[in-house]
Amino acid sequence: MRIINFRIIIILCALLTFLLIYLTTLPREPLPATIEEKVVNHTKRLANYSQSQRSMVKDTYQTITVVKQRTDPLWQRILQESPLLLGSSYSKGRTGVQYVLGVPTVRRVGQNYLLETVAHLIEKLSDYQRNNCLIVIYIGETDSQIVESKWKEISDSFGYHLDDGLIDVISPPVNYYPDFESLYITLHDDPNRVRWRTKQVMDYMYLMTYASSRGSYYLQLEDDIEPTVGYLDYIIQLEALHTHFRLDHHRGWIVLSFSELGFIGKLFHVDEIKPFLAHVQNFYNDQPIDWLLYSYVKLRTCPWDSFNTADCERDFFMNYIRATQSQFQHIGVESSLRSKEQKLRDERYERNSGQQPMAHLRRPLNLVTSHTHTFLQDRRHFKPGETFMWSYVPQVSLLMRYLLSHLNDFSQIKIGSGCRRENDSFSELTVNLYKKVPKVDESKKRRFGFLLSYSHQTEVGHPHILYFYMTENAMESNESNWIGRFNWTNKGTSLHIDLCVKIWFLLWCLS
Repeated sequence: MRIINFRIIIILCALLTFLLIYLTTLPREPLPATIEEKVVNHTKRLANYSQSQRSMVKDTYQTITVVKQRTDPLWQRILQESPLLLGSSYSKGRTGVQYVLGVPTVRRVGQNYLLETVAHLIEKLSDYQRNNCLIVIYIGETDSQIVESKWKEISDSFGYHLDDGLIDVISPPVNYYPDFESLYITLHDDPNRVRWRTKQVMDYMYLMTYASSRGSYYLQLEDDIEPTVGYLDYIIQLEALHTHFRLDHHRGWIVLSFSELGFIGKLFHVDEIKPFLAHVQNFYNDQPIDWLLYSYVKLRTCPWDSFNTADCERDFFMNYIRATQSQFQHIGVESSLRSKEQKLRDERYERNSGQQPMAHLRRPLNLVTSHTHTFLQDRRHFKPGETFMWSYVPQVSLLMRYLLSHLNDFSQIKIGSGCRRENDSFSELTVNLYKKVPKVDESKKRRFGFLLSYSHQTEVGHPHILYFYMTENAMESNESNWIGRFNWTNKGTSLHIDLCVKIWFLLWCLS
C-alpha cells in the first residue's frame, strides 16, 4: 500500500512539473503598473484647523495608472481623453458654476507668491460669488515631493475653502509632458527659456482642459498677481454687455482681456477652449501662449491676405476685447524661470474709467427691438437715421467723485447735452433732484447703471429718442448676469434718474 501511495505522489509531482513548464512557455504581455496612491490624508494635513469650523473629513484616494514608456505623452491626446487623467487631485466635485478661475503654480526658487495671490482672490469675492465659482490651483510638477510640499502649503492655508468646495487642487500624471530635451530652438531664445515657455504652454493646456468641464467661463490667472476690489463684478458686467449687446451678423467675442500683461486675465467661454487648444497643440514649441492667442484670434478673424491692414486690426479687436480698466496687477519679481527678474507693471490697473465703449458694434440700425440687440457707433456724434448706444458700468465715476468732494462749492446747476454740433442736443431731458439721500446700504449704491439709444423712427419726421433706464432688481438670485439684475423700462422721450447716491443729482451728457 505504501509503495502504491508513493508512486501516486511521484506521478502527481511529474504532472505539476510539466504543467509549470507549459505555463512558463506561454507568451505574456507586459501589464501597466497600477499604483493606488493616497492623494490626500486630509485629517493630518489640516490638524491645525478647529474642528468646529470644518466638516467631516475623510481620506481621499485616486487610482493612477503610470505608463513607464514616454513615447506617447498625454499632452498629445489630452483633447481626446475623457475623463482627463489626473496625477493627483483634491476636489469636492463642484461643477456647473458660471466662472472658473485657473491659477497655475510651479516651484520657484526664492519668493513664493501663491498663498498671497489666492488669499486676495478669495477676499475680494462676495459671499454669493464664493458659493458660485471655482478656483482651480494647478501644481505643474510631477515630482511627488514637490507636489506634496505645495499641497501642504495650500491645505494648511485654505483648508476651510477646500472643504467648502471653492478650491480644487490638481497636478498632472508623470507621463503628461513631452521630452523637453528634444525641443528645437525658436525665436532665437536661450534653450532654457524655450523649455520654460514650452512647459508653461503645457501647463495652461492641462489646466484649461480640466476647467472646461467645470463651468461656463474660464478666467486665466497667475500665481503672482493682485486683483482689484470687485474684480469679478467688473468682469461679469463687461462679459454681459459684450455677450448680450451684439449685432446679429457679428459672431460672439473670442476673448475678453482684463490685463495688458501676457496671458493674465484672459476670459474664455468654455466652448472656445477646445478649438484654441487645438491651435496651441500645433505650435506649442514655436511661441509663448499669449502670442499663440493673438495668432488664433487673427486666424479666426481676418482673411490671410489682410493681416497687416487696418480692417483686420479693427476686426481683431472686435473679437479680442480689451477692458479699459485692468483688474489684475503683476506683483511677482522673481520669475519661475531661474535667474530672471520680471518687473512688469500694468498701467491700466485700477484706472478709473466708467465708460465702456463697445467697439464691436460699428454698423448701427434704425430700430431698437430688444435689450439683446443694441447698436453702437464708434463716433460720438449722431447722424440722421443711425442709432447711438453708450453705456456706463455700475461704478463711481470721476464726475461723481468730484461732486462728492465739492458738495458745498456750488450754488447752481447747469445741465447740457450735445458736444460738437447743434444737432447733437436732446430735445427733451428730465432730471430728478433730491434733497435727501434715500436709505440704502453701501453695497446697493454701487449697483446702478443705464444704457440709452438714439434713433430715427422713420427716415423722415422728428427724431425719436428712446431711453432704457435700468434700476436694480430686488431679486438677486442670479448675480452672475448683470443685465438680469435690472428692470428695463421704456420712458419714451424722457429720462428719469432715480439713482441712490450721496449727491443731489446725476448729470448725463454725451461726451
